[in-house]
Amino acid sequence: MEDKTKRSLIEELSNTFHKSTAQDSRYEERTGSLAGKDPSLDEVSRESRTEIPVDKDVYSKIMHNDWRAYIVRNPDLKVNDTLVFRELNGLTQTGQFQIKTVSYVIREPGLKDGYVVAGWKVI
Repeated sequence: MEDKTKRSLIEELSNTFHKSTAQDSRYEERTGSLAGKDPSLDEVSRESRTEIPVDKDVYSKIMHNDWRAYIVRNPDLKVNDTLVFRELNGLTQTGQFQIKTVSYVIREPGLKDGYVVAGWKVI
């Protein structure tokens, strides 16, 4: 076994795992539009993030894991979508935010049209 320097190992790994093309980009790789498409990523092309501005009291409950679900106005919400809760102080954004990945979606007849209950796991 030959001795390799750290730099040569990094170059070798880089060449092994990343075959660059002229049109290569992270977006294209994630959506599978390049050769070597990953069939498990077929639905990544759709927008999967929902931004939700919430009052600081609600934001605190979400941040401290008192709430593990929220009623969201997005009828197309699916499991593994991302919810971005942005804290508001009155009508002003504070710059604080929490990101949650949807673990389950409940669509019930008792909810107003266009609304779903989205829940997430606490890690």
